[in-house]
Amino acid sequence: MAYRSQAQAQELRSVARRGFWTPSNISLWEGIRDFVIRHPTVAAAERFPGGQSNPALNLYVRIPKGVHEVQCRYLKAGDYQRSTEISFGVPLAQLPADKRDEWSWTTVSEANSGLQDLMRNPTIAEYFDRNGYAKQWNIANEYWMVPSVYNNIYKGILGKAACTAILEEIFDGLVSLAGHPEIYERFDAYLPPSDGRPTGVMFDFKHWSGYDKHGRERDEYLKWVREKLDMVNEVLPTGLVVIVNSRTSRKGSVTYYESGRVLTIPGLVMPDGTVNENNLDILVKAINDVKGYR
Repeated sequence: MAYRSQAQAQELRSVARRGFWTPSNISLWEGIRDFVIRHPTVAAAERFPGGQSNPALNLYVRIPKGVHEVQCRYLKAGDYQRSTEISFGVPLAQLPADKRDEWSWTTVSEANSGLQDLMRNPTIAEYFDRNGYAKQWNIANEYWMVPSVYNNIYKGILGKAACTAILEEIFDGLVSLAGHPEIYERFDAYLPPSDGRPTGVMFDFKHWSGYDKHGRERDEYLKWVREKLDMVNEVLPTGLVVIVNSRTSRKGSVTYYESGRVLTIPGLVMPDGTVNENNLDILVKAINDVKGYR
């Protein structure tokens, strides 16, 4: 069975990548992210607030009974902007091998999402409880997120929630960028300057299974970060950008780029739920140096 989500994916990306956001678009986007982290699966169409008229209904696909995961293939160059085919309950090894170099695969499932790694951390689990976020998927539910929503929205808000939970235990005053439409979605959060310091710290939260980028991919990514930093500096003075991946193995290294203006943290939470103390210590010291703390 297949489902075509080309128009859906293009619409979502056009909203997420607007050069200029409006308060209404920000409200819509925040609402979508809040809905999916609370409801990674939904029991039936009637359970969506507003029923069939709820826009969130279009972010989910009805799956056959007994399916515990959804496989999706999409063109690598398109990132869901080209035709996307979804298959239900078929192991990846049994799916067609044609165009294997041209297509990428995504599996939509609780196990693939890394949610349970995060829930083993008591600070993050308590943060999810406090905010009403789903700590597990109900796999018996009929509606699951379409792959573009799962990969580009659900995983994104998982990373943001996990990193926010850890950082708010250490620092007060973490600010959302939702109040700044001109730089919204360039980064995820901002820690304002203190003690008379001229600049603060900007955060970009990630939820990647593998972090390290190499060669051309790394250079292109850092170019994009540099461009975003120039944009936000005109609105919120920023002395350091910290790119933080929520989950980690022991691989990857903490690295500074752009003459110390960009710090990459390959992960905070280990698969057993413990915090990678070395990475966290480096992160805290870097932030304290910018903010003038001892």
